[in-house]
Amino acid sequence: MGGPATGTAAGSPGAGGGAAGGSGRTGVCGLAQTYGQWPPGSEQEQICRGVYGG
Repeated sequence: MGGPATGTAAGSPGAGGGAAGGSGRTGVCGLAQTYGQWPPGSEQEQICRGVYGG
């Protein structure tokens, strides 16, 4: 049961990811930068990319 609900929930932000896609940002750090409104090159971005790559 949790799978389809999670798949649907993940599908909705995936469709909303078009907004993130507008800046070419995908993946964990790209989405966090977009939705968290991190400034480019910020400490948050550097830490995220260091931990998760990309």
